[in-house]
Amino acid sequence: MALGPPFTFVRFSVRWAFTTFILMATYNPSGYSYSHWITSDDGSYLSVKFAVGLYLAWWYLALIPILWTSLGPIGIGMMVALLSAFGLVCWDYGLLDHVTPSLYPYSVIVSAGLILALALSWGHINLQVWHLKLVRKIAPKQL
Repeated sequence: MALGPPFTFVRFSVRWAFTTFILMATYNPSGYSYSHWITSDDGSYLSVKFAVGLYLAWWYLALIPILWTSLGPIGIGMMVALLSAFGLVCWDYGLLDHVTPSLYPYSVIVSAGLILALALSWGHINLQVWHLKLVRKIAPKQL
């Protein structure tokens, strides 16, 4: 039985970059994001704004079930707790003393991208390490 393509750091990095891009395109504190663009008062490009909104909504509707299926509510909570604990340890040891506070929202967005990338990679990790396939079973509707 073929195990599929190997799980590598490069493949995980591509997933992380993609999910972080989707999150940054939706909102980032710099002012160049979809949420800032849609709330601007210029009233132009309404069809493009609508199309980009549909595109982002499509990606979220694809990513959220993958996140929920692969990690589950307990796994999502554990990942958030782990990344929060890592941030608090960095803060406690003074590693964040010289970081400007405006970078904190970016760290939250990058951490959320990390959780989404882990969810996208979890099936590949299970397949490579434990040789388990995650299959979503859909029961047929009884008449």
